Amino acid sequence: MRILQQKPCIFFALVLLLTAGVCSAAEPEYRVEIFDHLCRETADEASYTSTKLKALKFLTEGKEGWVYRSGDDFLEDFAADASYTGLKELTAYLASLGTRLMIFYTPTRALMTPAYVPPDRFNYDRALDSYLSKVAKLRSLGIIIPDMEALIRESRNTDFYFKRDIHWSPKGSRTAAKLVASTIRQLSIHLPKAEQHVVNKPMGTYSIHGFMQKGIQIICGGTYIPQYFRWFGPTENSTEGDDLEANALFQDTAENEVMVLGTSFSYLKELNFSGYLQEYLDTPVDNISMPSGRDIGSWLKYIASGEFSTHPPQLIIWEIPAYYLVDDPMLFAQLVPAIRGGCSGRTPLVQAETILTDHREPGNELFFTDKLFDVPLSELVMDLEFSDKDINNIKINVWYTNGKVKKGTIKKPARAHTGGAFIFSLFGDMLQPTGGVMAVELSRIEGIPVADYLNKKGMNELKVRTTVCRMAPWTAKPETK
Repeated sequence: MRILQQKPCIFFALVLLLTAGVCSAAEPEYRVEIFDHLCRETADEASYTSTKLKALKFLTEGKEGWVYRSGDDFLEDFAADASYTGLKELTAYLASLGTRLMIFYTPTRALMTPAYVPPDRFNYDRALDSYLSKVAKLRSLGIIIPDMEALIRESRNTDFYFKRDIHWSPKGSRTAAKLVASTIRQLSIHLPKAEQHVVNKPMGTYSIHGFMQKGIQIICGGTYIPQYFRWFGPTENSTEGDDLEANALFQDTAENEVMVLGTSFSYLKELNFSGYLQEYLDTPVDNISMPSGRDIGSWLKYIASGEFSTHPPQLIIWEIPAYYLVDDPMLFAQLVPAIRGGCSGRTPLVQAETILTDHREPGNELFFTDKLFDVPLSELVMDLEFSDKDINNIKINVWYTNGKVKKGTIKKPARAHTGGAFIFSLFGDMLQPTGGVMAVELSRIEGIPVADYLNKKGMNELKVRTTVCRMAPWTAKPETK
């Protein structure tokens, strides 16, 4: 559907019906032109100019109005053979506190809709085999995984997903919640019964102008006809028979035993994942999912809130799309030490406070010390606290006693609201030198040199408090008989 401006009056397209709006001299007129093919510009990398558009590379036309992202949707290798050291450590630590981890590893759109994928663009058998091998690998780590093979088999080539948006549809959300609830009921855990039973009722019809559809409009200058769906929302059946607003369901969550940490799939109220889950489980559910938070955002927000340290739940449900491979060393280099409390309550090996200024020297030294020479690199944890609470991306240079210098970038989603705090261990190349750590300097903030960042923010100086401590890797403790 291509929209062309004409003269003062607005017209709207609703499915195939064109209805006129109220005309006025100040309002432009739009003529709606229907089209059902992507423009050639979607195959040109130069068309993907913004960060959001880059996440859509490359928009690819499927059958019967389906559109895919050739990167995320056509993924064929899910890294089933990776070591998953960080995920093992996280699972073992949670288990030590009585918290079990479930991962709902949402299959990609092409895995769920092979009948609509363009021919010769995707090896379905290879992708399915790799995905199921990955699921088996995660299950072998002690993680609870629903029967994803049955999900694919029973929902393949249905409207589990939207045609032109990255998210599952309300039907897909309901199907996923049913499977998760069925899996939980088979576990040997006792969940408190909800005081009032939740029922999900129709809330109306809405049109989906999805993430892909918006990208198509930017790149091609037009768009497809929107899809229309009924959406459902949770209400509580009280003893008086009154319905309460859905937002009231999750207000008192301090002692809830089920926590959902996920992406926009489980965050968006129109998709209602938590509402369905609460109805099928009949137990209170707390939802700290996050849009645009990648695979780590909801975790960091949850940890920063203090809720986990106060009351570890019996079950954490990590909803995560399968294009996140959960093998990113940076993810667990932040997540594992953060959930274990960072340097709080541990003997500091280094403590320093640095005032960063707008001078033009190459870097800003956070500390220089001889106290870390004999500490294994894998056991060092750095806890940085910036006076600017909006910082979410830093780059550091680590100097070693053998003369090596290694660089590392630590990023976290802005929506996590961690207040300028970074807790992380060394990862990647920073773990490779044989010598001990001698110094750490800060080279960039939000992708630019420190001096440029200060000038951009209009700051004369920026304070950062650095604490370094030792934290041995957490491993599963042997059972005592």
